[in-house]
Amino acid sequence: MYHKTALTAAVMAVLVSTPISAQGFVGAELGIDVFAFSDDTNLGYTTYSGSLEYGITRNFDVAIDLSRYGLNSLDENVNNATLHAVYHPSNTMSVGAFFGRDYFNRGSIDSLGIEGGAEVFGGDLEGFLGRIDDGTDTGTIYGISGAYPLGGNFAATGEVKAADIGGNTLTRAALGAQYGFDRGPNLYGQIGTIDVGATNETFFSLGATVALGSQRGTTFGSRSLLDIVPGY
Repeated sequence: MYHKTALTAAVMAVLVSTPISAQGFVGAELGIDVFAFSDDTNLGYTTYSGSLEYGITRNFDVAIDLSRYGLNSLDENVNNATLHAVYHPSNTMSVGAFFGRDYFNRGSIDSLGIEGGAEVFGGDLEGFLGRIDDGTDTGTIYGISGAYPLGGNFAATGEVKAADIGGNTLTRAALGAQYGFDRGPNLYGQIGTIDVGATNETFFSLGATVALGSQRGTTFGSRSLLDIVPGY
């Protein structure tokens, strides 16, 4: 497992030393997501998530994401906590570093890496790259996702995420759409595939998020292995 890193220590020190006030509050987000495989809806999960972001300076924020994955077919829940240190070099670009941990009955999985996002040709593009450690094997996680507005509060979405661990490559790819109410939740749906070795499975997901704060949500989301391959 990863030892406590300088990133984790720095983020926690800032969170402890910074007063929780409206002045430092940048954004927050609450969400629910239902994931299922098309040929067996029992092999899925429901995710409940919440995130909070605070501005330390005009260009630097810290954030925390908390998620709970209720696995339908297993008598187990997986919890994730992800810390972010975020730098905004401009109004249209953000870069950062993250440390995340998945907690489950058999142990935990740590992730550590970098992430970035930007407005590109009128849409939003985000990517991440990191290392994971499940106590037995280490590997790499990486991904890219984007959203492009279509008009009328609709947007098209897409993502490709992957994990290389224990000699296996696990890949998730999806396309979807979302609709954002002017003063309400953002609703979305996805359909895609998950490849684990020679196995290919089709899945779908439906969800909703509610964004709060001047930033209308948080810059980055959780970094959980279950966001790539459920039930790993």
